[in-house]
Amino acid sequence: MNLRSIFLYNIVPKKRMFIAFIGFLISSTIITGGGILLTSIVESTTSYLGESEDILVISNPTASTPYTSILPLELAETIKSIYGVIDVSPEVMTAAVHKNKAVYFRGVDITKFWEFTEVAYVEGTPLSENDTYDISVGINYAERNNLEIGELMTVFSTRTAAAVELRVKSIFVTNTLLDDEIIAPLWIGQFFSFETYNYITHIRVKIDLDLIPSKETIKELVNSKYGLTTIIDAPGGSTELNATIYVRTGKGDTVYDKIIINDYLATFSLPFGEYEIQAEIDGVYSDPVKFILDNNTTKVLFVNYIEREIQFHVITDHSEPIENVKVTVSSNEEGERYFEVNTRRMYTNQD
Repeated sequence: MNLRSIFLYNIVPKKRMFIAFIGFLISSTIITGGGILLTSIVESTTSYLGESEDILVISNPTASTPYTSILPLELAETIKSIYGVIDVSPEVMTAAVHKNKAVYFRGVDITKFWEFTEVAYVEGTPLSENDTYDISVGINYAERNNLEIGELMTVFSTRTAAAVELRVKSIFVTNTLLDDEIIAPLWIGQFFSFETYNYITHIRVKIDLDLIPSKETIKELVNSKYGLTTIIDAPGGSTELNATIYVRTGKGDTVYDKIIINDYLATFSLPFGEYEIQAEIDGVYSDPVKFILDNNTTKVLFVNYIEREIQFHVITDHSEPIENVKVTVSSNEEGERYFEVNTRRMYTNQD
């Protein structure tokens, strides 16, 4: 999967982008104690996003900032299946504008996020999984903007044309950079960043340090690519097959459909993740095989395809020779037509 090609950056009004950019420069200086601009925050992305001794932040290694990272949402559940991983929190970090001022905006899975963060509520009540347009606001941002519980605020995305009216449900304090952010349900962050609900920017991973002494073990596992070799097994053991190998994500989206000619195997280089593979020869499919790719792997796909040579002998009772006889081959059981062919010679009643 080419993650770079998935990300679409929509053009938005220049004024909004300029406001966001200036706002981030100013706020980064305030938050870090002076003189440190946004680039410094980017260099310490992991701590900024909430990494700690037993919490690892996974983002797209090709992204230059937390905001431009993109990962498939399904990756979160795949990572959760790794030995030693306690839980995961899929999140979207994005930029937004409220009243012509920049704000850090984070969409989160409400059922997971607060298990990763120590928080105290100054006013209001925590977000629940049933909340749709309610948000929690960090105390610093709330005080700077004089926000109150129940107040409605219209927030604009800086990456898409999205704008959403939200209601302040609670004001919280964490004594971290979260106190300058807006926390919203995951779908809002996804809509603001991608205008679709299949992607996130990063995943926080809680690790059992008794089972996995180093977080780098998980990071290396997830960020690496692995070799996948697929072998087609057909009756008769033929190694000269014309086939198609389909590689799909765990959700069924096609990643590759590779055609092989006069061969029986194909190789792929894929990132860590859950995949489904299937082979097809002339409309005959193997059973799909699902697995998690976390090392170099070989998978065998059995296709019950048998190719036989058929010879036809045409007998006619016509006295005159005939030619271009059409021969149709079909299945006796299902009546499926396999092919039609015209003969190339002339036949007589002597043949």
